[in-house]
Amino acid sequence: MSFTYPDTEEKSLYTELWQILTTIVRPSSVVLEVGCGTAEVLHALCKKTGCTGIGSDPFITPRPGNPAFYALKAEETGQIPMDFNVIYGTKSLHHVGDIPAFFRTAIAKLLPGGHLIIADWVAGMDRGFNETYLHPAKVLRMAMDAGFEHLEVRVRAHTHQVLWARKR
Repeated sequence: MSFTYPDTEEKSLYTELWQILTTIVRPSSVVLEVGCGTAEVLHALCKKTGCTGIGSDPFITPRPGNPAFYALKAEETGQIPMDFNVIYGTKSLHHVGDIPAFFRTAIAKLLPGGHLIIADWVAGMDRGFNETYLHPAKVLRMAMDAGFEHLEVRVRAHTHQVLWARKR
């Protein structure tokens, strides 16, 4: 993965996410990126693994050559007419309007044994924007309440967190 990062914190976040994704995604996987933006990570993941990639972002403008995209909020992804082996999001959880609804939708759209990976900034992190980031314990609690199991939250250098959860 060769992207340009504005700072070391962002590079660390993407590096950890990439390591997890390339470990669990297989050529037969169907993967949803929530809050995909330009979908750089999704494009690279599809290219590296041969998976089927779907992007979701309420502000997306489809471009030629992109994987399939849906202009939906994270909590609306239940409208996508397929289920997924992996759902992930990068630096987008703090933009979700109803996070518990997103987690409930994600568990409903994941196939048995499917993975949810969320990488975002940690509460208290100052990125220079008027944004509020979540405490890892709160993210973990919401995922548990939605029914996820095998939960792990990794916090790195007090800057970012990666939630890795599985559906039974």
